[in-house]
Amino acid sequence: MRRYSEMAVSTLGVSLSHSSSGLVFVGSVKECSHVTKQILAPGPGRSTADAALTALKREIAQRNEHAQKEARKLRTARDREQLRRRRQEDLR
Repeated sequence: MRRYSEMAVSTLGVSLSHSSSGLVFVGSVKECSHVTKQILAPGPGRSTADAALTALKREIAQRNEHAQKEARKLRTARDREQLRRRRQEDLR
Protein backbone atom coordinates (compact mmCIF):
# COMPACT_ATOMS: atom_id res chain seq x y z
CA MET A 1 0.00 0.00 0.00
CA ARG A 2 1.32 3.43 -0.90
CA ARG A 3 1.39 6.04 1.81
CA TYR A 4 2.38 9.67 1.88
CA SER A 5 4.00 11.24 4.91
CA GLU A 6 3.94 14.89 5.84
CA MET A 7 7.52 14.61 7.10
CA ALA A 8 10.44 13.19 5.16
CA VAL A 9 11.28 9.83 6.64
CA SER A 10 14.21 7.65 5.64
CA THR A 11 13.87 3.89 5.09
CA LEU A 12 14.91 3.39 8.72
CA GLY A 13 12.04 5.55 9.95
CA VAL A 14 14.22 8.46 11.05
CA SER A 15 13.02 11.98 10.33
CA LEU A 16 15.29 13.99 8.06
CA SER A 17 15.89 17.50 9.31
CA HIS A 18 16.91 18.95 5.94
CA SER A 19 13.66 18.00 4.21
CA SER A 20 10.87 18.41 6.71
CA SER A 21 8.23 20.03 4.55
CA GLY A 22 6.07 18.68 1.77
CA LEU A 23 4.65 15.27 1.00
CA VAL A 24 7.05 12.36 0.58
CA PHE A 25 6.24 8.94 -0.83
CA VAL A 26 6.94 6.18 1.64
CA GLY A 27 7.11 2.87 -0.20
CA SER A 28 9.05 -0.32 -0.29
CA VAL A 29 12.61 -0.56 -1.61
CA LYS A 30 11.44 -3.11 -4.18
CA GLU A 31 9.13 -0.54 -5.77
CA CYS A 32 11.96 1.98 -6.01
CA SER A 33 14.37 -0.48 -7.60
CA HIS A 34 11.70 -1.57 -10.09
CA VAL A 35 11.21 2.03 -11.19
CA THR A 36 14.98 2.55 -11.50
CA LYS A 37 15.42 -0.57 -13.63
CA GLN A 38 12.52 0.45 -15.82
CA ILE A 39 14.01 3.90 -16.46
CA LEU A 40 17.51 2.60 -17.20
CA ALA A 41 16.39 -0.07 -19.65
CA PRO A 42 16.83 1.03 -23.28
CA GLY A 43 13.59 1.70 -25.09
CA PRO A 44 12.76 0.90 -28.69
CA GLY A 45 14.30 4.14 -30.01
CA ARG A 46 17.40 4.05 -27.85
CA SER A 47 19.60 1.97 -30.16
CA THR A 48 18.58 4.16 -33.09
CA ALA A 49 19.45 7.27 -31.11
CA ASP A 50 22.81 5.79 -30.11
CA ALA A 51 23.58 4.96 -33.75
CA ALA A 52 22.59 8.46 -34.84
CA LEU A 53 24.77 10.01 -32.14
CA THR A 54 27.71 7.81 -33.15
CA ALA A 55 27.26 8.80 -36.81
CA LEU A 56 27.08 12.48 -35.85
CA LYS A 57 30.26 12.21 -33.77
CA ARG A 58 32.03 10.48 -36.67
CA GLU A 59 30.92 13.22 -39.07
CA ILE A 60 32.12 15.96 -36.71
CA ALA A 61 35.47 14.19 -36.28
CA GLN A 62 35.88 13.99 -40.07
CA ARG A 63 35.05 17.69 -40.46
CA ASN A 64 37.53 18.59 -37.73
CA GLU A 65 40.22 16.46 -39.35
CA HIS A 66 39.58 18.09 -42.73
CA ALA A 67 39.66 21.59 -41.19
CA GLN A 68 42.95 20.81 -39.41
CA LYS A 69 44.44 19.50 -42.65
CA GLU A 70 43.42 22.65 -44.53
CA ALA A 71 44.74 24.88 -41.74
CA ARG A 72 48.04 22.99 -41.82
CA LYS A 73 48.30 23.64 -45.57
CA LEU A 74 47.59 27.35 -45.08
CA ARG A 75 50.20 27.63 -42.30
CA THR A 76 52.79 25.87 -44.44
CA ALA A 77 52.09 28.19 -47.39
CA ARG A 78 52.21 31.26 -45.12
CA ASP A 79 55.48 30.12 -43.53
CA ARG A 80 57.06 29.50 -46.95
CA GLU A 81 56.00 32.93 -48.19
CA GLN A 82 57.34 34.54 -45.02
CA LEU A 83 60.64 32.69 -45.40
CA ARG A 84 60.87 33.73 -49.08
CA ARG A 85 60.32 37.41 -48.14
CA ARG A 86 62.97 37.26 -45.41
CA ARG A 87 65.49 35.79 -47.82
CA GLN A 88 64.77 38.54 -50.36
CA GLU A 89 65.20 41.21 -47.67
CA ASP A 90 68.49 39.65 -46.53
CA LEU A 91 69.84 39.78 -50.10
CA ARG A 92 69.21 43.52 -50.45
